[in-house]
Amino acid sequence: MSLHSLKDPPVPVCPIASAHGGGGGGSGGKDKIDALGRLMTRILRHMASELNMSMRSDGFVKLSDLLQLSYEDICSYPFKIAYV
Repeated sequence: MSLHSLKDPPVPVCPIASAHGGGGGGSGGKDKIDALGRLMTRILRHMASELNMSMRSDGFVKLSDLLQLSYEDICSYPFKIAYV
């Protein structure tokens, strides 16, 4: 049995979360935090209504609503916005 076969299977990458790509450099944790920030920004700016999130008139949503979104909710969204 090889060491490779003992590893967990790769996790699918959500194209929405990685829209701006990565730059290497080995900063691991910072890259994950940056990707999370980009994902939350994209959800709040472009996807909130499609995900049926209740948004106040001033543009805020409840943090609990945002945190309840699942990977499937976000990545199964039919992406209509061009990557910048």
